[in-house]
Amino acid sequence: MSIAASGEKAILEPIVDGSELQTADYDQSLSFEQVYELKETVERLNISNCKYIVLQFPDSHLSDSSRVYSYLRSRVDGTKKIYVGADSTYAPCCIDHITAAHVEADFIVHYGHACHSSPSKLEVMYILPKLPFPQDKRHEFGEAISRAVAEELGSNPQTCSLHVRFDPGYAWCIDDILSNLGSCLPSYTISTSTLNPSSEPSTASDSTPPLTIYLGSPTHSYLSYLCSTSTAIITYDPSSASLSTTSQTSRMRQQQLMRRYAAVQKARDSDVFGLLVKGGFGGASGLLPLLEKLRRMLGQRKKKAYTFAVGRVNPAKLANFAEVECYVLIGCGESELVWGREKGKDYNVPIITPYELFLALQPEAKSWTGEYRVDWGWVLEHELDDEEAETEEQNAVFSAVTGKLRTRKTFESKDLSAVTQGANEKAESPNIDDGSMELITSLTGQLTLTDSEKLQVARLLGSASGELLIARQYKGLDPSKGFDNEDLEDSQPAQLEVGRSGIARQYGDDHQ
Repeated sequence: MSIAASGEKAILEPIVDGSELQTADYDQSLSFEQVYELKETVERLNISNCKYIVLQFPDSHLSDSSRVYSYLRSRVDGTKKIYVGADSTYAPCCIDHITAAHVEADFIVHYGHACHSSPSKLEVMYILPKLPFPQDKRHEFGEAISRAVAEELGSNPQTCSLHVRFDPGYAWCIDDILSNLGSCLPSYTISTSTLNPSSEPSTASDSTPPLTIYLGSPTHSYLSYLCSTSTAIITYDPSSASLSTTSQTSRMRQQQLMRRYAAVQKARDSDVFGLLVKGGFGGASGLLPLLEKLRRMLGQRKKKAYTFAVGRVNPAKLANFAEVECYVLIGCGESELVWGREKGKDYNVPIITPYELFLALQPEAKSWTGEYRVDWGWVLEHELDDEEAETEEQNAVFSAVTGKLRTRKTFESKDLSAVTQGANEKAESPNIDDGSMELITSLTGQLTLTDSEKLQVARLLGSASGELLIARQYKGLDPSKGFDNEDLEDSQPAQLEVGRSGIARQYGDDHQ
């Protein structure tokens, strides 16, 4: 009896052309050409002067990539090369500049949800998802919202205006959705906008509608928007036909802000920070000024900063840097590292945003008002309050996380370029005094250093990793091991001897 399959079934199985394949998150009333906007894409590519084109698909849509490629290849100018980008270097909502650079692409067609948080120097065409919302469900949505609005504003509201903010996945049918909603609320003036968490937070004013209707699922994009606004929101999720009242969304906002406030408090207790630059933001405008601003802010508070350029962040990568006590994510505002509650539990150190770092570095007397922002511009435009900078020199500070006093470590920024000129030369540095420079020069010329000497160098150089290495019990292979007398400097290496030979089950010297 044969246990292994012969493969005959796979050979005889008919090949499916994929004409009936439809991804689950597409509305079944749309054709394949409408879902991927193939005709519009062909027209755009033929007009463009591009030569190399990358089709960027999220992992959930890769099953349709071959059919999309075949359609475009047969209709786009043959002199233009088309590539399919799979396994994005970072989040699928961001433009994958790394994959595009591998083929020197000058045009990217991005499929699926897009965060628009990474400005691209390349020409980009966004094909947004077409989330399902059947016609009968749209009428149910209008009726459910009309009842909820009546409960919130009463039967005779003073302001008859509403604002509808929707997930970009429903942009394809938003006109019909608003038509159904208008028939259920004929006396209301309805304005609309798409969900863009990177925009300025909305604040209440005389012209602001008293109520906002959000249409979509509670995604990371929605959570970032929810925390950055103070308006009352009614949420309706078409995928589950569930409605959340303003009190429920307000409770959700408070829970998210409490989580972010806890992360800010942990950042206050941190002395060594890692600046995580997501790969998709390598060409983003404002990145270098933001990095410089964050380093300067940490330097003002005598904190140590390391910069990491990463693609996809995972706990294993960050665990390699045990000296880092807190990470600052410079990347997509919809990152699950910030808004994914379960995902954030996998990391042993907090991950915060640039705005949260700004709050953490403010003096203790500067209380947080609950205002939250996700845009970089605000951090670039504001400076830390320095009025208490001189009074915070005490090493013992109170920790709101543990409820105890902790000893704060301080790191001075050093310019050590002069040290690299040679260990025997007299180096000059504006940030290191003569005595410290002589000590560094003399110690760096030795072959081995004692732990006390290593600690002196690490502290003089402001190296957090060096101090951590000295504190570890295991520091790697000891160069003095294997000598006849490890305590004597002039001892000779031990005599080499022939070891055992053979395999593990039977060495050459067994049974002798």
